Amino acid sequence: MQLDKGSLIKYDRKSGLIQQDDRFGVVIVVKLGSAYGCEMARLYLNIKLFFKATELGRIASHFYCTYETMQTYNQLLKATATEIDLFRIFSMSAEFKHIMVREEEKLELQKLA
Repeated sequence: MQLDKGSLIKYDRKSGLIQQDDRFGVVIVVKLGSAYGCEMARLYLNIKLFFKATELGRIASHFYCTYETMQTYNQLLKATATEIDLFRIFSMSAEFKHIMVREEEKLELQKLA
């Protein structure tokens, strides 16, 4: 078991279980709630709350992907996707929404569209 600085969260690297202090359970559930929709985490209710990361959650963590991006990938990626489909799906990543287009590139993008 590994403890965080405040000893409020215990993380077992072997099993992947995260156990938090009951006083902060509601806060953690709210923050991780959106991860449940795309199967990035599962909640185990016992006497205390336990979170266990899924394989999809570990991939998202490793590549710094948001849950929105992983949800998009999970819904749209299929085994039959072509190379063009992959580019289209990856371009829908939530991480791209803050990228700005330079003024000098706008004209060229209009030509391509």
